[in-house]
Order: sequence, then C-alpha cells, then structure tokens
Amino acid sequence: MWFVPSSALTEEQRQTMPTEVALRTPTSYLNVVKKLNKNFDIKSLSLHDLKLEKFQEKDVFELGELFRNHGSDKSSVHNYHIVYGAILSKLGDLPKILEIGLGSNNIEIPSNMGAHGIPGASIRAFSEFRPRSVIDGADIDCSIEIEGVAVFEIDQTKLESFNVLQEKGLDEYDLIIDDGLHSPDANLNTLNFALDKVSPSGAIVIEDIRPEAVPFWKALQYSFVNTPFHSCLIRTKASFVFVVTKNANLLEFTQ
Repeated sequence: MWFVPSSALTEEQRQTMPTEVALRTPTSYLNVVKKLNKNFDIKSLSLHDLKLEKFQEKDVFELGELFRNHGSDKSSVHNYHIVYGAILSKLGDLPKILEIGLGSNNIEIPSNMGAHGIPGASIRAFSEFRPRSVIDGADIDCSIEIEGVAVFEIDQTKLESFNVLQEKGLDEYDLIIDDGLHSPDANLNTLNFALDKVSPSGAIVIEDIRPEAVPFWKALQYSFVNTPFHSCLIRTKASFVFVVTKNANLLEFTQ
C-alpha cells in the first residue's frame, strides 16, 4: 500500500500502520497547505452559526418533517434538513435534484443501510417537498426502484462509472447530493463529476464527513480559492457536510 513505509516492518506494524498513517495524514496535509497559504485558516461552521431568513425557516421545518415521515435520517440523526431547506428555499419550485447513494438493503454492499432501512426515503421527501421538481437517483445497487425517479447504476470508486450520468442524466442539476459510500476517494470522484454538472445557481453537498476527515476537507477548500466556486464545511449534529457552489448568494445563510 502506498501509505505504508518501505521499511522492514514486523507483521504487527504492517497490520496497524496503515490505519495510523491514514489518521495522521489529513492533518499533516492541512498543515502544509496552510503554510503555503501564509497560515490563513479556513474555518468550519456549525448549524448554530447559520443565519436563516423567515422564508428559509419555514422550508427547513417542512423538509425536516418530511424526512422524518419518510424514514430518512437526514433530519432525525444529522439535521441536514437545515442545510437543504436553506438551499432549496433559494432554488425555487422546480429544482433538478440528483442524489447519489439511495440506501441499499443488500448487506453485501459496503455502503448498505442494513436490512431494515428504507431505500430512497430522502428522495421521496424531496419529491413531496418540491412535487414539480425533476429528481434522479444513483446507486451501486442496481435493484433499487423508486416510482417516478430515474435510478442509474454507478460505482463511486470508479470515475468512469459516472459516464452513464453524463450520457443519460440531465445536462445539469441544481442540487447534487453525495450520500453514498462516504470514502474520500468516492467523495472526490463524485465531486469531480459534480463540478461539471451543477448548474450556475446550484450546489453540491457531500454528506457524512467524519470529524477525523475534517483536516482533509479543509485542505481541499484552499483549492477552491481563486476559482469560480465557493465552498464551506458545516458541522451538523452527527457529522460534517461540504458544500460547493458557484452562486455565492446561495451561501448567504453561512455568513
């Protein structure tokens, strides 16, 4: 493995060192990036820092209820409805939404949600919240079917797998959600695809970022400086989300 030193290691060291190096690397990477940027620190936000308008608060509440009613943990566990309600309130009544990672019950798939989860719960909530919107889904589990939703089979660990969305999906989406495998490589492949597919007024949201990975995502934020994109990292109830958009006005609630 590339992150294991080319040294004479004991078998115990060979077993434990990959995890140790993987845990240390994001912070070390961030420290170098910060030094190159004259130690300017890009800070993360929390849900308590968000400043919502009255019209956004209404949408946040409604979307939270819909997530709970449809069995999605986006509100009950994570409070993501605050972020999505604030964004969707500015995208109008006809947003084009793509959610990658629909929640498989197949326990043989690494990103499964267990045998009792509800695949497509959040998509159904979005559909009820914006009934005239266009919503597509994508997942590695090709058996998932959701009424009224086009579901594409992709493997987030393979960048070429996104070609099916390039060829058969919409030309662009106003909201692209990554709720799939949640590994850094899968996240980056999804982001690579989404940067070309998000509309000029839309947003990309990477969900379920673990606290240990925050330095990696803060380092990535420096890459968006002096580009057409704006980004922010928001601490939610159980994890973090990474938001990217070309539309600075969409992130006014974070300022």
